[in-house]
Amino acid sequence: MDSRLIVIDSKNKTVRQLKIDCDTMAEVTVLDILGNPVGTTQMQISLAHGFGDGREESCGYARDAVSRLLQGESIDFYRAQSGGLRQLYGPQVLQILLKVWKVRLLQKVL
Repeated sequence: MDSRLIVIDSKNKTVRQLKIDCDTMAEVTVLDILGNPVGTTQMQISLAHGFGDGREESCGYARDAVSRLLQGESIDFYRAQSGGLRQLYGPQVLQILLKVWKVRLLQKVL
């Protein structure tokens, strides 16, 4: 699933978004058979969430992959929602609710 990066600039009172395609290649943390991080490797960014516990730990790996993709930019906030929201709200709202990251203004990316 694709993600949306939301950039909020409170000083200039602007909000921008950047779509991150699920097939984007990024450095993703990989785990050994016991679940310990052993490094990173280049793979689809959507696979980052597949490592970990399926909850906070997995979101942390996805957050770290996005941060590395954005050249180390820190992620201040993130939120992940179940794909089941499509049935409740429809595809337009799902695009916004699926995954939201708030970061400092990223002029170099946007």
